[in-house]
Amino acid sequence: MTVPRVRLGVDFGTSNTVAVLDGRPLLFDGAPVLPSAVCVDRSGGLLTGRDAVHAAATTPEGYEPYPKRRIDDGVVLLGHAEVPVTHLVAAVLRRVADEARTVAGDGHLEVTLTYPVAWAAPRQEVLREAARIAGLGAARLVPEPVAAAQHFVTGAGAHLPVGGCAVVYDIGAGTFDVSVVRRTASGIEVVTADGLDDGGGLDLDAAVVDHLGAAYAPGDPDAWARLTAPASPADARAARALWEQVRTGREMLSRASSTYIHLPLLDRDAPLGREQFDALARPVLDRTVDVTVGVLARAGVSTVDDVFLVGGASRSPLVATLLHRALGVAPRVIDQPELAVARGSLVGTAPAPPPASVVAAPRPEAPPVTAPPARGRRGRRWLAVTGALVLLLAAAAALFVPRLLDRGEPGGDTGTGGDTGAGSPSTTSTTPSAGASGPPASQSSSGPADPDASPGQQWADSRQFMEISSGQVRGDTVLLTVRPATKNHLGESWETIPGTGPFVEVAASADGRAIRVPNDPRGPTSTMERLVRDLRERDPDDVEEGFTVTFSALGLVQQVEWEFNPT
Repeated sequence: MTVPRVRLGVDFGTSNTVAVLDGRPLLFDGAPVLPSAVCVDRSGGLLTGRDAVHAAATTPEGYEPYPKRRIDDGVVLLGHAEVPVTHLVAAVLRRVADEARTVAGDGHLEVTLTYPVAWAAPRQEVLREAARIAGLGAARLVPEPVAAAQHFVTGAGAHLPVGGCAVVYDIGAGTFDVSVVRRTASGIEVVTADGLDDGGGLDLDAAVVDHLGAAYAPGDPDAWARLTAPASPADARAARALWEQVRTGREMLSRASSTYIHLPLLDRDAPLGREQFDALARPVLDRTVDVTVGVLARAGVSTVDDVFLVGGASRSPLVATLLHRALGVAPRVIDQPELAVARGSLVGTAPAPPPASVVAAPRPEAPPVTAPPARGRRGRRWLAVTGALVLLLAAAAALFVPRLLDRGEPGGDTGTGGDTGAGSPSTTSTTPSAGASGPPASQSSSGPADPDASPGQQWADSRQFMEISSGQVRGDTVLLTVRPATKNHLGESWETIPGTGPFVEVAASADGRAIRVPNDPRGPTSTMERLVRDLRERDPDDVEEGFTVTFSALGLVQQVEWEFNPT
C-alpha cells in the first residue's frame, strides 16, 4: 500500500514558529503562528505556545520565551528542573508535528527546517536532534535567507536573473537579520549576512511603551510602575494586555493613519498617529538600514536587483520608505511576509513517487526534566531569573500571541529571522546553495496546484454543506478553515457527519455575510466578524452545528448560513 508524502516546512523563530504543509500554513489555536515559548508546569511537563505564555503568569521561574537564544547552553535551568536545550526546541517542534499529522492524516511527513545562516555545524546538529526527538525524523536544513529568496523568486513574482543579487531584509519579532544573496544556475547562495539582536518588532513596541510612559506615568505613577515592573500575576496580566495593545496598534498603523491604545490599570485610551509612530520607530529602523548598507559594502555589491521584505514587522510603511531611500530600489512587499521563509523552504523539495511502504517515524521521546543535583555538578549552570523581571519578560513575550479578532496581523511579528544566541550573526562567506531555483512543486491532491491560488476555487459557484473548525479576521478579510461535511437527516432533526478530508483556509469576499435561521436563539443575522467570534465561543464538542457556504465564481465565500438544529 502506497503512503502519500506530505512536505512540511518549519521556520523555528526566536519568538514565533511558522509551518506550512504543502505550501499551506498550519494553524495553531486558529492562527498561523506558534509562540516559540516553553514553560515547565508545576507537574514537570513542558507547555508550548500560548499555553506556555499563559502559564508564565503563575510559574515565571519555569518560563523560557526564546529557546532559540539558548541554542548553545546545553542544559537550561527552568525553576527547579534542568531541561536539555534539545528538548526545549523539540517541545516546540512536537507541537508542529502534532498539528501537521492532524491535517496530513496518514501521509508521510518530509520535513525541512530553516536556520540562521550564521549557525555553524554544532548549532545545526542541535536542531536536527530536536527534530528527531520530536518525531520528525531526519529533517533537511535550509538557511533562512535562502528559503526566503526562493519564495520570492518562485512564488512571489520576483525576477532575479542568474548572477543577480538581492537583499533579504528580515525583521521579525525578536531580531533583525539581513543577507545579500545571489542567484546561481543551481539555486540561491548567501554572499554575506549580519543582524541585530535588538532590532525587531519588540524593540519598536518598546519605543511606543516608553513614549506612553513619558506621557501618562506622571498622572498615575503607581499604576504605571505596576505595568512596567509587575510584582503579581494580576499585574503581569495587565502588562501583557498593554504590550498586546501596543503591538495591535502598531500593526493597525500599517494600514490606518491613527489608532488608540488602551492603557490597563490607568483606564485611558491613548491616541497614536502614524507620523508619531514613525518618529518613535525611526531610531530602531535607521540602525537596521545602516546594517543593510554595511552588508552590501562588505559583499562588494554596489547595486542590487531586488529587496525582499520578510517578517511581520516589515509591514510598517516606514521600512520600505527608508530602504528605498538608502538603496535606490523599491522593496518587494508581499501579503504574508511572516510565511516567506517557511514557504520558500519547500522549493525544490517535490517528493518522489511514494514508496510501496514507509517505515513509521519513531515515537517522539518524552523530554527528560530532572531536578538539579544537590552538589558536585560541573559545567555551566543558568540560574532562573525570578520576581518582577521574569513577570515582565512573560508580559512582553505575550506581545507575540496572535489574536484572531479585531486586528490586522494574526501572525504577529514572526521571528523568521535567525539569532546566533549570544550576539549578532557574523559576516558569512559564500554558502553552498540549498535547493534548485525552479518552479515550486505541485500541491497535494487536497488543494490547488498554485500555492497562492484560492483553495475555494474547487467549490466556485456552488453551495456546500461544511464544517468550520475556526476563523480569523486579518485586516479587512475574514478567513475560515473549512471542509465538506454531510448532513444526515433524522426525521425532524439532523446530525452533521464530519468530513474525512483536510481542512483548508478560504477567504470571504468583501461583501460576504453570515445569516442564521430565524429560530436560532442567537438572532437571525450576523456579520462575518461575529461569525468568527461565535466560532471561538462555541463548545468545541458541539457537532450539531452545520454551515451552508456559498462560494463566488472566484472561490471566495459570499455567504455562510448557520444550520441551527434545535435538537
